[in-house]
Amino acid sequence: MSRKNDDLSLTDRAKNFIKSLSKRERILWCAAAASVAALIVLAASLSGGPAVEKSSVASIAPRSSSSSSSGSSSVSSVRIESHTDEIAAAAAKNPDTIGWLKVPGLSEIDKPVVQSTESNMYYLYRDASGNKLTNNLTTGYHILGAFYTHYRDTFGTRDELSTNTVIFGHSDLGLNKNYADDDPTGTLFSQLYNFLDEDFAKKTPYIYFSTAKEDMVWEVFAVGYSDSGTDYIEPDPQPTAYAQLLEDAKARSQFDYGVDVGPGDKILTLSTCTIHFGMTAKSEYRFVVTAKLIDTDAATKKTADLTVNEDIDPDYKG
Repeated sequence: MSRKNDDLSLTDRAKNFIKSLSKRERILWCAAAASVAALIVLAASLSGGPAVEKSSVASIAPRSSSSSSSGSSSVSSVRIESHTDEIAAAAAKNPDTIGWLKVPGLSEIDKPVVQSTESNMYYLYRDASGNKLTNNLTTGYHILGAFYTHYRDTFGTRDELSTNTVIFGHSDLGLNKNYADDDPTGTLFSQLYNFLDEDFAKKTPYIYFSTAKEDMVWEVFAVGYSDSGTDYIEPDPQPTAYAQLLEDAKARSQFDYGVDVGPGDKILTLSTCTIHFGMTAKSEYRFVVTAKLIDTDAATKKTADLTVNEDIDPDYKG
């Protein structure tokens, strides 16, 4: 007898078996069969089937985007941390809290950001909780003061941000080097000086600044020194002034990042004091790291495609 006939014979026997059952027995038999099938499906899912996992970390998959920069050195995705809980906790202590700043690899720059809407001077001598600190006579401000924004900057979603989000933070002016040079191992924004190290700069293409409404990624395009004659802290500069701001940032950058940035972009400016030009000139110069806001799905670089800026003005060379 063929295999096909065997199968038909089995089928016929099964049909005869079901016909021999009473109506009540048929219902019970069908219910038992359905339960067995459900158990088989459950066992398959527990043994490695697909599952959805909740996480406070959003995985960003790469895709084509008009906001992406040219020359990315990798197409693998980066992971964007959500800081909603941290912002809420900080705001409970100080309602002036407007966001959270993180630079990967820098332990001192993973903190809340606050804003006084009255003056940029308010948080010079206050911590992130709003507590007033005793003045440090050597620096003229308190080196443990908060990260704070320009008082005219606006916050919310990316669409609600000012053109130029400016965050100020204190440097310790080389306290552990007897004020002889800036110290990248120091407190708070002192650690921004790590961006002068080519290896660190290459492995840190992105900065993360989030508000209560949105977690955002910013791609670094310039790191360098600025002087008092450059108005790089205007939140919403006029088109001509903004074009000049971007040009100056790139011209004075220690590295050429090869990142396209133009009038339609929003930028993040991190500014701190420097002793690189001497203690007497510290009020005239600042060290600035500048990055542009990008779509999260365009954050695909593992390393920055930078080269040393050979054309930098010697007066601004690190």
